[in-house]
Amino acid sequence: MLKAAAELLGTFVFLSVILASNGQAVPVAVGLLAAVYMVASVSGANLNPAVSVMQWLNNALSRDEMLWYVAAQVAGGVLALHVNKLLRGKTTSLVGDVLGDLRL
Repeated sequence: MLKAAAELLGTFVFLSVILASNGQAVPVAVGLLAAVYMVASVSGANLNPAVSVMQWLNNALSRDEMLWYVAAQVAGGVLALHVNKLLRGKTTSLVGDVLGDLRL
């Protein structure tokens, strides 16, 4: 559970930097570096559901660990999105904003 919490925190930090910097390369790189250093010793710093699934497929993570990691990473991303919107003064709702942001 501590590993999943670390993944949530690391993903939140990394995606918050991406959202706040509008995707500029240097802040994104520094945000990833900070997130990795912050959680690598606890969880391995996957910070991405695709990485967690691939580690599970390579038997580096158990199925339960992978499911916890993916859930925590998705939650960290959703939390980062909502915090970013709140900081920009936009209203936010969990389901409406997430589904609305996925529409093309």
